[in-house]
Amino acid sequence: MNRRALGNDAVADAGASFRGIAANDRRHNRDRTTIRVLVVALAALWVVGAAQFFWGTAWNGVIAVFAAAAIGSGAAFVYALRGAATAAIAGLGAGATTGWLAWSGGLNWGFLLVGVVLPPLAVMAVMSARAEQIPRLSAAVIAAVLCPAVFLLAPLLGGWVVLVAGVAVVAFLTWQIDLPYRRTAKHASLRSGIPMLSTSPFASGMFGVAPPSGVDQATLKERVDANQQTAQALAKLPAGWYVFHSRAAFTGDLIDHVVVGPPGVFVLRSEFAPGVLRLEPAFDGDDGVPVARDGDRLPMIVSTVLCETAAAVDLHLLTPGQRRVARAVMVATDAVIDECVLHQQTVVEDGDDQVDWVAPANLVTYLKASPSLRRSPEFVADLATVLDYQLPPVR
Repeated sequence: MNRRALGNDAVADAGASFRGIAANDRRHNRDRTTIRVLVVALAALWVVGAAQFFWGTAWNGVIAVFAAAAIGSGAAFVYALRGAATAAIAGLGAGATTGWLAWSGGLNWGFLLVGVVLPPLAVMAVMSARAEQIPRLSAAVIAAVLCPAVFLLAPLLGGWVVLVAGVAVVAFLTWQIDLPYRRTAKHASLRSGIPMLSTSPFASGMFGVAPPSGVDQATLKERVDANQQTAQALAKLPAGWYVFHSRAAFTGDLIDHVVVGPPGVFVLRSEFAPGVLRLEPAFDGDDGVPVARDGDRLPMIVSTVLCETAAAVDLHLLTPGQRRVARAVMVATDAVIDECVLHQQTVVEDGDDQVDWVAPANLVTYLKASPSLRRSPEFVADLATVLDYQLPPVR
């Protein structure tokens, strides 16, 4: 049923999003150092170029200035055009190259226009794919190269080159977006009456450059370790339960774990929280009942965000304002919870909500003891299929 789980290590999948955040932070710091070096080289070359132009050989000065411009462009590219934005530039460059090849191949203005537009559209479709079989950036680069490569045959194929390029791009996107799996999810949705959220094939938000998270590497490592401990606990669930790690809601929320079973859907967040956890009395102005660790109150914002993430999963199932489908669960690694489960009341925009706090050792017992939806195993499997499709993995 779960195509994405086949051949994957569940423990390795857990925390993948935080490993990605840590890698992005390291890359950002490296790029910041790189651009400083390039800017120094840029300034030095401008000085050398000006000196050569006015007091030496003018041609040497021009060469130095051109070299400075190239280094300046390289600095901007390294600093500002990382990740998805690089693919956007690749798409535009591919469009310009394809248009030039169409013109040099003797095609008319209509074919030239198609050649300019087709590669960026292909790259956008790849970057906003809902289910990836290969990394999006690599797939976008392939899509960007595909059209110019086909248009090299323009002198031989003439106008037919547009049809050949279109067929090649559609075939590649079909493989990349994995339409057969989408059909499987849609069939599960229709069979069990589980609505699927309609999404546009072109998501402009995919083209932003991820900024640094502002979280130190030690904290990110703790989150990865906590996620992996939760994954190890969830691996003990029996047949009929479905577990997904490191997923993303279309709202931008990162979801550590999603569990689907006979009781319904559970949205889990893993936190490193060593110490004794207890509920504290709520005071006026509190956004719910606070949880204290060794007597010190934990921030309510963490629980509030988790409730909002669970609500985002409800939105994926088109159930806002109706009976909650997804429950929010905080898995507290290395925590001691006297009553096994803490039922924390929270206040969110839509009203009162609840987060259940549980230690990894008691997680499976808690999940299996939750009240059942009293639906068939086929319905549970279909619900898991729809969520697996609606919540793409984060890498």
